[in-house]
Amino acid sequence: MFRLIQNSLCILFIVGALTLSVQCSEQRATTPPEIPYCKIQEADIVFRLGRTLQSDAIASHGSGGYSHIGIIICTDSTLKALHIEPHRHQSERVKAQSLEEFFHPDNALAGCVMRHNAINDSIRLVISAYAKELHASPITFDHDYRLSDSSQMYCTELVEKIFQRVGISLARSQKIRLPLAKEPVIMPSAIYENDSLSMIWSYRLE
Repeated sequence: MFRLIQNSLCILFIVGALTLSVQCSEQRATTPPEIPYCKIQEADIVFRLGRTLQSDAIASHGSGGYSHIGIIICTDSTLKALHIEPHRHQSERVKAQSLEEFFHPDNALAGCVMRHNAINDSIRLVISAYAKELHASPITFDHDYRLSDSSQMYCTELVEKIFQRVGISLARSQKIRLPLAKEPVIMPSAIYENDSLSMIWSYRLE
């Protein structure tokens, strides 16, 4: 993560919040994970562990060990990961990536797919429609990490607000106050730890 939250996480990183090895961030794998498309559905939630020091610091909060999150949508008859992330040289709008790209070894050391137990076909349709609406919107990445401003969003905020459209709070008010943040922030672990989520698939690169 960059700017405000990057500085906040670096502070936490330095004072001992890091539990994952920095050495992991320097490794590179060449074999992507084999993705079980037959098990994955729209409205499933995807997590991954990135390869940066900031990813390690984010993942160190709570359980799960993941630093980034998105949601599954279907476009052009293909399942994709809808998510938003900061980028120095590319668009910071909401994007839909192939799962191969989302979980590519260049981007992730580990990942998983989870599903909310209350999801049925009618709820899935509402979630999918709203997710696609956000994909088509001009929303960009929120470097100030403010839940009170929906004109910009960060990754966990995006997924949380998509599920709030059907009356589900994935984070269940679990937020943390980062040293330099103006508002409490939802970390990926807050959603991962929701006991209404079931694991569909996970992997970790050797």
